Amino acid sequence: MANQLSKNDIEILEKFDIENPKICSIVKDFNLMLNYVIEKKLPLTANNVISPVVFKEINDFLTYKIEFNKPKVSAKSYPNVSAMFLLLILSGLTKAITIKSKNVLVIENEMYEKWKTLNKTEQFFHILKTIVFNFTFAPLNINDAYFFRMLLNNFSTNTNISLKNKELYNYFDTKVLLSIYEQLGFINTTSQFNLAGTWEYTTINVTKYGNVFFNYINGKDLLLGDEEEIDIAEEDNEIEKRFDNEMKSIFANYVNKIEIENKKITDSNFIFEVSSKYHKFKLNISISSEAILDELCMFILDCLDFDYDHLYSVELKNNFGQTIIYNGAPDMEFSDPPTTEDITLGELPITVGKSMLYTYDFGDNWEFNIKLLEIEKAEVKLENPIFLNQKGQIPDQYNYYE
Repeated sequence: MANQLSKNDIEILEKFDIENPKICSIVKDFNLMLNYVIEKKLPLTANNVISPVVFKEINDFLTYKIEFNKPKVSAKSYPNVSAMFLLLILSGLTKAITIKSKNVLVIENEMYEKWKTLNKTEQFFHILKTIVFNFTFAPLNINDAYFFRMLLNNFSTNTNISLKNKELYNYFDTKVLLSIYEQLGFINTTSQFNLAGTWEYTTINVTKYGNVFFNYINGKDLLLGDEEEIDIAEEDNEIEKRFDNEMKSIFANYVNKIEIENKKITDSNFIFEVSSKYHKFKLNISISSEAILDELCMFILDCLDFDYDHLYSVELKNNFGQTIIYNGAPDMEFSDPPTTEDITLGELPITVGKSMLYTYDFGDNWEFNIKLLEIEKAEVKLENPIFLNQKGQIPDQYNYYE
């Protein structure tokens, strides 16, 4: 990391009782959230964000509760609950699926089985590393904001945080992040409802443990992952290894870890439904999981009887809610990476019921919704995609407004 730990830092961390929920509640509350998902399936909105209907119920079993005093619950009523939802997504232990047209969050069984083999200290570091190395607000449909770097600077150099700039600490994003810090044991806070009925912080104090961790990660764009174009994945991997090694030398119980895996679907056929927002037609297509994304794009153009002479893109969200765009062109040399030739359908982060946006010809801007209807195990690999059926009239490529 940017700053190495001093002898005094190490002595402080050696006294950090991760397994004491009075000091650090994150592991206890996170496991309660996992049990809730297992027992009830967590309802999500159409945008795959946690539904407000469960806010109060979850708030009641968390260590840091919010006494909400308004009758109507909104998406920003309980930042502590949104914080736990965010951690569930970033941990790789859950996934969003659609059941009977309703979006729900469920357990990723293989990852959860591995999670259960970890002790509490190892679980703490798995959670912490999602904040240090993989953090994004994307699962909450929030764009990462620059001022959180300022928060990190404040927390690494001060213990009693000045709340003169109340606006900064009243942002929902800030409250979500501070909820995570408090559950990690890095800060202590007090709060109240003001005369306007708005919940706000009254004090924020950085703990001695938090001060060490904030100092350790400050100066490196890790805590709030920079979503710039520069690919620093290799550098981050080396930093993560050094982080693990140093923490393992301090915390005797930190021995094992689990990796967030990108699953690949093989030996299957994908059934897709292709439709358009502005033209009333639907196409159903079957294609091998081994086919590259570009093969699907080209076959859709064949079904529509469109020419191949324009740029195009396919946009979807990954398991963390981040938008990924694959670009295509008649000649891939003119296409920015990642391209539609760089990934197979089985490698895409898409589940049954989810969709991708296929935009063809950025002049006329043809937009097609590609929805995954079914994944069927294939006894024999499909060598070529198959047109299954069609409903409605296919539009003419050069009469967009017909």
